[in-house]
Amino acid sequence: RGYRDTSLILRVTLALILGAVVGLVGGPAVGEALAPLGELLMRLLTFIILPIVLFTLMAGINQGRAGSLGRIGRKVFLYYMATSALAIIVGLSVATLLSPGEGMSLEGAESVSVPENPGILSVVLGIVPTNIIEAFAEQDLLGIIFTAMVFGLAVARLRQSDSRSELGERLAGLIEALNAVTLKVMSGILHVV
Repeated sequence: RGYRDTSLILRVTLALILGAVVGLVGGPAVGEALAPLGELLMRLLTFIILPIVLFTLMAGINQGRAGSLGRIGRKVFLYYMATSALAIIVGLSVATLLSPGEGMSLEGAESVSVPENPGILSVVLGIVPTNIIEAFAEQDLLGIIFTAMVFGLAVARLRQSDSRSELGERLAGLIEALNAVTLKVMSGILHVV
């Protein structure tokens, strides 16, 4: 019970410290013996990431009153733009200061192939999946995010409509329940592994 009541951050920190100590004391043999647990954790996280992204985004879009979507959408868009701009600034600053790759030379038959810049239009079109099932099967996160946003907005519009608001509310409740179940499964994964 004490373990379950402890905060997740504290448990993860303690597990990280314990893992480092076990790795330093036990050496590579212990690492190889515990490797299946690491593989299990990665498989479980891969297993749960798609439902988390899908249901969390859809539930987030439909939080609150049905009419508040525009205000929330503007805030999310501004937040996304600000964090993207910050990430670009940090990336360019670090690249300018550290000059990665400077002075590096290739020897012998080694070569580097630099992919062509696909262009902004191609990148934007790549976000929209041609097949929803294929996007989920290939774990195309951008396609899944696009799908979650489109269906989340559609449910929000249903909630705002006069003739279908009850159906929209039921769908929003179902999405919220699926999100809660998914987060419960994630919590279980983090507790067990």
